Amino acid sequence: MVFKTTGNKSNSVILFFHAMGVTGESSMPVAEKMAEKYYCIMPTSTVYCSGQRYQSKRDEIQQIVRFLGNHGIKEIELIVASSIGADLAMAFLTEIKIPVKHVFLMAGSLHRWKGKYRYGNCYRKYKYDGQETESR
Repeated sequence: MVFKTTGNKSNSVILFFHAMGVTGESSMPVAEKMAEKYYCIMPTSTVYCSGQRYQSKRDEIQQIVRFLGNHGIKEIELIVASSIGADLAMAFLTEIKIPVKHVFLMAGSLHRWKGKYRYGNCYRKYKYDGQETESR
């Protein structure tokens, strides 16, 4: 993975997950507008990184978690994800222990997701401040 960032590291964090066919840098126009108030992180999946080989979603998630840990990030204000990035974001949310305050997903494929989140029948399991809550 390659990580692009913009903004002040002491600000709240926005983590972007990119769509298929583009890189994390595709979120830079939005991130630059938010950089005054937020620290924006835009990882690029290993599929799109020269000299790297995609292994699994779990590996992608672990790389992001390592990046966050290495930069002292203990909380995420907002996750923004589109297309296949929304699928990775959902997997990320089910695996991590870092609190995430808000999530914005843009994808039509979420109704097919087979994890803890199933949108087809409005069942959701949220993580917030390390606690899981359920809603229907």
